[in-house]
Amino acid sequence: MKTASKRYSNQKGFSPAFIVVGVVILLVIAFVLFSFKKSTSTDSTNNQQPSTVSTTQPTNGKFDKIETDKYIFYYPKGYVVGTGRAEDGDILMYQNPNTQRISPEKIVLRSTSHKQLSPTPTYQTCLNQAENFRAKTDDQIKAEAVAGDEKSYGCIVTISSPSKQIGGPVVVQIKYLWYKSGTDYSIYEARAAYFSDNGTSDQAATLNASVDLFTLK
Repeated sequence: MKTASKRYSNQKGFSPAFIVVGVVILLVIAFVLFSFKKSTSTDSTNNQQPSTVSTTQPTNGKFDKIETDKYIFYYPKGYVVGTGRAEDGDILMYQNPNTQRISPEKIVLRSTSHKQLSPTPTYQTCLNQAENFRAKTDDQIKAEAVAGDEKSYGCIVTISSPSKQIGGPVVVQIKYLWYKSGTDYSIYEARAAYFSDNGTSDQAATLNASVDLFTLK
């Protein structure tokens, strides 16, 4: 299984435009890397059950996949191993080599270790997690509690952060999954990030589908 390198460097000088966009990207990375533990330990009195997500296996040839004894991770066909900076917990990173954006669309698989099984998610705990990512008051936040299958459940959160400098919002969609029982206490995360010009992107639908298809075994 290919893995993304942990550290990369850029030897070129930085233009003013690159620095502005770099700041935007750093803000996005900062709010998507909060610990999930805080939100999953709150709102224990909310008994709303997670909705069930039906995961249909892709048959249209738009995806490649990495499959282990723990998970099945999908990424858009044609994406290559990422050349950006990896973060602690990253297992895989794939990005669009033919991007038309100033920063490539990408999807990352992460794993975060925990000392015990995380509780059953509710809409409120997932919303709390999503709100932890808010960087600005006009960020658009969505959250959903999901049951991936009979073995796992989790949350899907979407953060859309407007950016005047690049003409469209930065969108991050994350699917968290963890086991209902057993001795693997990790939280697994499929996270896609892309720029959305006027609310659309040629890669958005495929990336969002890749996140939705992510599942534990």
